[in-house]
Amino acid sequence: MRNLQEEALKYIKIVAPNKFYVTKFEDKDQTFKNAIIKYKNENPKIEFSLNDFALVRIVDKNNFPYDFTYHPTFIGDNPYEMENPFYPTLLMLHYDEDIYKASDIKISQDEIDSNMPLIGFRYRATKHFSINSLASNVYEFFNQSSIFDTGDFIIIEPLSERINDKRLVNLNPVDTFFDLSKECMTVSENAIFLIREDSLDEYMKIPFIKERLDKSTIFIYKDNASLATDIVLSYLGYIPQHSFQQLKLKEEYYFLDHNEVSDAEYIKEFQNYIDYLNRRYLNASYFDIPEEIKRKRKKEYESIPGIFHADTKYYLEEDDKRILNDIKIYEEYLRLVFRDITFVDDNIVREVIASVKNDVLDIGSQPFKRTFIKTSRKFSDLFLKTLIEMSYPKYKELTDKFNQQQLKIVDYKRRG
Repeated sequence: MRNLQEEALKYIKIVAPNKFYVTKFEDKDQTFKNAIIKYKNENPKIEFSLNDFALVRIVDKNNFPYDFTYHPTFIGDNPYEMENPFYPTLLMLHYDEDIYKASDIKISQDEIDSNMPLIGFRYRATKHFSINSLASNVYEFFNQSSIFDTGDFIIIEPLSERINDKRLVNLNPVDTFFDLSKECMTVSENAIFLIREDSLDEYMKIPFIKERLDKSTIFIYKDNASLATDIVLSYLGYIPQHSFQQLKLKEEYYFLDHNEVSDAEYIKEFQNYIDYLNRRYLNASYFDIPEEIKRKRKKEYESIPGIFHADTKYYLEEDDKRILNDIKIYEEYLRLVFRDITFVDDNIVREVIASVKNDVLDIGSQPFKRTFIKTSRKFSDLFLKTLIEMSYPKYKELTDKFNQQQLKIVDYKRRG
């Protein structure tokens, strides 16, 4: 491990006993990555212990653990942008010049915001970490659908302090999580923090964060959160281990004098120890996935070891609650939009709400945009006439006020 720590030290500048800068790696990304692979290639049969594992979580100002405590995010705690049922109509007005010219909505065509999202709320009773690296980004249809390296505050905690925690329900290098539905969880007193340089001053202006950082070990990085985390983990004595699509551990390699240098053997030993930890502490297995879980997975994921949040009851319960709350928000919003429209009565409003509900349930938890195609086909004229009678500026003002009211109920102390 010393060789890897010495390599990491080349990228770390000590500026105070508890303050370090991660620097000079922007043009050497592959150099340090190769150093990690080389070390693992030369040391595949490491005698692991709990001290070799760290929990890693990245956050930003929108989901920072207030007072350094992790909370479940109940409805009202964690806002996100969800699709607007008027999206197809707004899109049509924005791009179809003929329809726009035939519709007097009191605004120029290029000023129409076809997205105009609504504020909804995620529900999550669990808190998730990766082991010895940042979680990898997830790609759907060649686009990033889940991004985990754009936060600006990274928390590293020893797994040894959590292994006997009664809230620990899943131990997976890419998706270790705790059930916080009954009890919150404080960040370890021994946690190490990485902070993006351009966010440091803003965090230090917040009293409870400054107080904690002043007595903690912090590393400051400029960009490339994933690589900065690898460097710091190596410096601290942890061996970085990457994942792919936030699903499985990723074999990595490079070529030296036409010979492949790979960490494949190391990964096997790493996974064997993860399986040992699962059997010892959770009475479970990392390798032997229950058949009922395999059957529910997509075929290409059946053989991937480890349980994921999406495999568990937590995901189903949380997703159901989010979807039902989304439908409730859509109902409130649509009733507000149609409240003063002269040609819309209660029966029509109920029909529109029922159609929107069906569109939402059709998509469910699939990673697709809610396009409200069925609702648009049935009520496109109604939506267009509503925008004409109301005017686009009034519609946007109403939508903005609705979103502002949604945000007023957010308890920012429960996020993170």
